Amino acid sequence: MTLRERLRTVNDRRVSKLHIPQWGCDVHLRELSAAQRDIFELHWLSRQDRNGEQSRAMIAAMALVEEDGTPVYQELGEGILDLMNKNGEALSLISAHVMRDNKFWETGAEEVAKNSAGDQPAS
Repeated sequence: MTLRERLRTVNDRRVSKLHIPQWGCDVHLRELSAAQRDIFELHWLSRQDRNGEQSRAMIAAMALVEEDGTPVYQELGEGILDLMNKNGEALSLISAHVMRDNKFWETGAEEVAKNSAGDQPAS
């Protein structure tokens, strides 16, 4: 199997379960894809006031999946609209969990260095 084939088929986005007391149920959250993370980071960086408006709903809409891994929201805009008016503490729990699992706010430099510590240049 070539690396390209392996990358296409590898399931590298974990799904975790989180209890949301305000909703009286557990939800399933999948790690964000690179594209989803880029969308969220661009949204965050473009905000002038940085008050989090729609940010919690956006990250929840991206990460929420059914137990079988199917996204709850196929359309991001629909998810944001549905979730914007939900309990803020519930969305804070979800967004904090997603941000921790996706290692937001870390530079990544240490992780890259750790993962490539034994690498040698190709000759």
